[in-house]
Amino acid sequence: MIFEYYLYSINAYNFSYTYIVTVGSDIFEYEVDLTSHFPRYIFINNNYSDTMWYYYVSKSKSKPIGSITKIDIGCYINNSLLKVLIQNNTEYSLAKQYQVDKDNFILNKKNDNSRLYKTLYSFLIDHYKQKYIRKNKPAIKETCV
Repeated sequence: MIFEYYLYSINAYNFSYTYIVTVGSDIFEYEVDLTSHFPRYIFINNNYSDTMWYYYVSKSKSKPIGSITKIDIGCYINNSLLKVLIQNNTEYSLAKQYQVDKDNFILNKKNDNSRLYKTLYSFLIDHYKQKYIRKNKPAIKETCV
């Protein structure tokens, strides 16, 4: 199942984080308490104060497409946003949070990022499973004996 998500809002009162999850044209809100359930969740920081940014391989002949890599962009910075970077005949695009979490999940890393991805994945599977069951529920026929 292909889905994307992003952080939509943070409720400072109860420390809940609301994510917007999209699957095709379906949009869901999923609220989670990251501080209690995922205390070691790591947000990617692709900003000018960091020199190591997360990128994913978008075109390559030697590296698997979609794999995540941290690249030192210290030598590239000239006050511009590096959305696409080409190194050694490999094209990298700036990674989003869900792509980093998905990469951790696929590589079976035992961290909170992969656990959150698995939680959202399970939520979507359960939702569509219940939707399928409701849609294909057989009609009950009453017969008199």
